[in-house]
Amino acid sequence: MGGKADSATATPSTPSPPPTPEESLSSESFLSAFDPSKLGQRFQDYGDGLKGVKTVDDWLKLNGRVWGDPVLGSDKFSTGAIFGFVSGFAIRQAFRVAVTMAGLGYISLQTLAYKGYISINWPKIEKDVTDVLDLDKDGQITHKDFQIGAIKLQKFLMFGLPSAAGFGTGFWLGMRGK
Repeated sequence: MGGKADSATATPSTPSPPPTPEESLSSESFLSAFDPSKLGQRFQDYGDGLKGVKTVDDWLKLNGRVWGDPVLGSDKFSTGAIFGFVSGFAIRQAFRVAVTMAGLGYISLQTLAYKGYISINWPKIEKDVTDVLDLDKDGQITHKDFQIGAIKLQKFLMFGLPSAAGFGTGFWLGMRGK
């Protein structure tokens, strides 16, 4: 009751600053964020979160929330992420051009066939295209074939790179065009 402060009285504390890159998670715990069973959901969360990023602080908070490391282990895989992003972006652009050219080619052929200038053997074309694109050899072009193709392409592009985790993240972001 005298002039002494009660020891149970708490004084407000100041929030601790965010961890420095040296204090952030160890490489083992950071890489555990790339657990294959949860990776798809993490990428989805990260992609959704990127829409709201307006500042570097927002980006650091998003990285910490989704990946458990504000700087994304950049000291471990920044080169791979850069190569992944530019590869993904280039493939996305090349795919757009290829789809446009295929569409224009189809329209041109179909116009010539419709006008009676040429005859097209569509069953032969379908068989030849299926032989090339059916990577799982089940006789049909399915989503699984595109997954197999994407994995083969990514393995080819990552060959010899020291940081595959960064390449995968960068590639995914480059394919999204963000």
